[in-house]
Order: sequence, then structure tokens, then C-alpha cells
Amino acid sequence: MNFLNLEYFVVLSEEMNFSKAANRLYISQQSLSAHIHKLEHEFGLPLFDRGIPLQLTEAGGYFLKSAKSILEEKANLEKQLSDLRDFQRGDLTIGIPSSRSAVVLPPLVIAFQKQFPQIKIHLVEGDSNTITQALYAKKTDLTIGFELDDAERLASERLYLETTQIVVPNQILDHYFGTRAPFPQDEPVPLSFFGKCPFIGINADTWLGQVLYGACREEGFQPNIVIETRNTISMLSLCCGGAGICVCPNSFLAAPQSPLSRQLLSSATLFPLLYEEGRSWITLSRLKDKYLSLAARAFTKIAKQFYASSGTGADA
Repeated sequence: MNFLNLEYFVVLSEEMNFSKAANRLYISQQSLSAHIHKLEHEFGLPLFDRGIPLQLTEAGGYFLKSAKSILEEKANLEKQLSDLRDFQRGDLTIGIPSSRSAVVLPPLVIAFQKQFPQIKIHLVEGDSNTITQALYAKKTDLTIGFELDDAERLASERLYLETTQIVVPNQILDHYFGTRAPFPQDEPVPLSFFGKCPFIGINADTWLGQVLYGACREEGFQPNIVIETRNTISMLSLCCGGAGICVCPNSFLAAPQSPLSRQLLSSATLFPLLYEEGRSWITLSRLKDKYLSLAARAFTKIAKQFYASSGTGADA
């Protein structure tokens, strides 16, 4: 038995299909089958029931748990030894929601690369649930996202407090209120004040969707949703183009590296949202039982320093 046998076994147990597993491993089905037979011969027990569909046997289930543990220990050892080689090369895998990566990552990655050009950064992107699953599956070294309530398994560093703004296109203010200043800007405004206006919705299973619909329920009105999307950048672009009002995390509006141009954002007026659930900490999280490489430690330090110096961090 060797590590290659274990890696091939784990991949096959994930795919439950010899053809798919072989393609994923870039080997032939015959070669994959030979590796599995070698393991079964060594332990004297079948690890897979080769019916349709392919399934793990009871022995295979026990073996899978141990194989994953052994491979995780191997990966941790390799990172520790790599760190001992004068930190000359390495990899860092960061999980982050797709929309937020455009706002959060540029200054952090650029600062990190200047100090550690020898480290290759890999990104795992998707929605918040996908990123959280990747963290617990040990597919990332760090994740950036909303604070998770799991102090037993996770170590988290607060980066900044996310707040939420009501974004109102100027043409909607002109049309519905005859003025672009129905309230003093930067002062809280009831969301229900805009109850007769068109809104751009975002899916209710996202944090921002929960904020929008939760705020509407709290103020006792149903928003007039004319368009719904899952993507924050799409929502903002549509809003600033005049399609409707939206609520948006402040970091997407205030960051110098926002993917939306200053000219586009200037076509809307912002009002702070009066809703407590629209405030949430953005954190850098990791699993306590996963080795924290020098690269991950360095990235964490850079992220904390960046947000502390910007006046938006946990220590600000």
C-alpha cells in the first residue's frame, strides 16, 4: 500500500464510477482497477461492491475514513516541511464568495504578492454555502466571508463590519419624489418610504436577500420586485442604470477597487439601511485542526493590517 493507492481509492469513492474517476486522475480504467485490486488483495477484503451502482462495502467505509485521515496528515506534513525549506515556494488556497472577491481580494493579493512572490495563490469561489463546505472539507487554507458560529472547530479573525445601504437611482428620485434629496443623504431612511418604487430583488436564500426581505417584513410592506438576480454586481449595475432600488453591502460601494465605475455609482443616491441584520462581520476563518502554513499566517497578518489601517477593521 502507498499514498497513490490511497489517493486513487478516495477519488473512486467520491465518483463511484471507474470511468469518471479514471478521467479525473488522468489514468486508464485498467490502471485504476489494478490499484484498487492491490488494496483489496493486501487487506483480504473487497472495498467496493461492483454492482450497479458502484458502492462501498462495510470494509470500504472504514477504509475511506482512515485513508482520508492519512492523506490529510500527509498534506499537513508536506506543508510543514515546505515551510522549513526557507519558505522558498508554496501554495495558498483561499475560499471567498464570487461577488465579494472582486471587492476584497485585489489589495490583499497585491500586497501579499509583493512580499511573497514565490507563493502561488489558488481561489475557491462560489456562494457562501459552497465556500463554507469547502472550508470544512479542508479544500481551503482560509476563507473570507460572514462570521460563522463554530468556535469549537474554527479560528476566525474579524476583518471589518459590513453594513448595508439603500441604493436609489437618481432618476427614480426625480420621478417619484421630484427631488434627489427627499431626506438628508447619509441619514437613515425607512425602507418603506420607497414602498411604491420598483425594487431589484436578490435571491432570498442569500444573506443580502434575507436582509432585503427581512427589512421589508419588519417595516410591514411588500417590495415591488421588477427583476431578481443572484449576483450582487449585476444587481448594482441594474440599479445604477435606473431599473430599480436595491440594498447593497457598503463595501461594494465604498471600496476604491469596486468593479463599478465612480461615474456609474454617481447616478444613484445612498441611504443607510435601518435594519440590525444588515450589519455583519466579515472574517478570515480556518479550521483549528488543519496546519496553518507560513503563507496562510502571512496572508492573515496582511489582511488584518490592511483593514486596521483603513479604519474599517475590528480594531478601528
